[in-house]
Amino acid sequence: MKKTVILILAILPIFLVITISFAGRIISYYQHVPVERVTFVDENGSDVDEKFVFVVNVGEEKPASVKIYPENATNKRVSFASDDEEKFTVDADGKITGVSYGAATLVVTTADGSKTAKILVKVTADKVTGVSFPVEETEITVGDKKNLTATVTPYVAIDKRVDYFSSDESIVTIDANGNITAKKAGEATVTVRTKDGGFEDTCKVVCVSGTPALYFDFSDNDKFVKSGDGYIIKKDEISEFNLKDYLMVDAEKIDMSDVKFIIVSGSAKIDGDRVYDFNKGILKVVAYVGEDENSAPFKTEVLIMVQ
Repeated sequence: MKKTVILILAILPIFLVITISFAGRIISYYQHVPVERVTFVDENGSDVDEKFVFVVNVGEEKPASVKIYPENATNKRVSFASDDEEKFTVDADGKITGVSYGAATLVVTTADGSKTAKILVKVTADKVTGVSFPVEETEITVGDKKNLTATVTPYVAIDKRVDYFSSDESIVTIDANGNITAKKAGEATVTVRTKDGGFEDTCKVVCVSGTPALYFDFSDNDKFVKSGDGYIIKKDEISEFNLKDYLMVDAEKIDMSDVKFIIVSGSAKIDGDRVYDFNKGILKVVAYVGEDENSAPFKTEVLIMVQ
């Protein structure tokens, strides 16, 4: 009996130590450790401040990571939000998707204590995301020219080069600048395709018979001899001429005072509508309405061979 009592007394201190230690662990396990702060981290896991810029491309998905302090905080749940979803969106896991070029702020908020952190998200757009013609359908008179320059998006894309095509060049042609020329009555489709990404858009072109809104006609001057699509003049017979004297316009569509003239090839001088000091060779003269010859709503041209 004495031996049993002695054994119990010897074991009791050990039992008490184990019990207290185990109880402490249980208490520690269930004790709430509050969140003190939250920060965004870079790809190396290092904390970043609000001066940090997170970069994502339009259409790209990229995860954002955060760190909770202390690391043994009980509740580490967080929520993410974009302050401008027209620039980027973010899901519950912090995955960011670029929507449009620009910048907005990403905010993370902890479920415990509502601690927050912010970073700037810059949405870049060096890649083409689309292309479009100014209209879906247009009508043009046979002999007329019209500009259909397509717009590449976004405007900050690096490679904005495009190719233009006509489904039937016997009806309508389109040049590298988006200028269409109606060849004969009928319908055709012009297509624009981006070099970067191969994005496309189309426009239906209806060519109708009639008198062009803008065209040259030198037939009243016998010093201009008709030859194919152009005219021939002799340098020793004519020293200058005024283009407005030979330009025909549809007064309902065009005000003559709005017409501008340029010489795009050949050796000659031009002052307003007066062409002079020309040398032998071929002159290409363009008349257009608008701010720019390449985007003019009305344009015509003529070839004049100087002999």
